[in-house]
Amino acid sequence: MELIKKIIAPLFLLVIVLVLFYPLLFGGKIAADEESIGGYYPIMFFYQQAVREGHSFLWNDSYYGGFPTYLNLFGGFL
Repeated sequence: MELIKKIIAPLFLLVIVLVLFYPLLFGGKIAADEESIGGYYPIMFFYQQAVREGHSFLWNDSYYGGFPTYLNLFGGFL
């Protein structure tokens, strides 16, 4: 009986966590707020594309006619 209590409680908690976080774990959703969507993801996407294509990620010429991305606080470069 003691073994069953030790197994059922963690399994119950695991089921609750899986049900609550199902969209994040298996549904392809992300946990993000407005700042992440508007600030972090575009800069990180730019860094990723620049590195993948072999371009410099220090300067983004498609942002206001040119912007030093290493000065952007969202990207975490400095």
